[in-house]
Amino acid sequence: MKIQNDNALDLSGKDGEVITVTVARSKAQVDLLLNGKPFDDETFELDKSKTDPFFLAVGGVFTDRKKGEGAFSVSLSGNGITATRTATQFTPKEARRSFVFTIDIA
Repeated sequence: MKIQNDNALDLSGKDGEVITVTVARSKAQVDLLLNGKPFDDETFELDKSKTDPFFLAVGGVFTDRKKGEGAFSVSLSGNGITATRTATQFTPKEARRSFVFTIDIA
């Protein structure tokens, strides 16, 4: 896997490469969708015959609406490279945050 344009959400990988997904959270519920389908595994394989690019959508809901201080991060690792995106709750009133990793298959 490679990070493109110094952007952790813009990735590329080789056909057949296994990508490991790690989620860390505090005061947040995090859901993942891989190519539009719920994803709750730890790994997935890039397969150009299925789709290109791959999309991993991340949605987080902050759970403490009184004190705030929620946060979550998602890391994708492959071939010794790790791309991480973190979301930190700005105020207790902020309810959610989302982002999408795009992985082009080289």
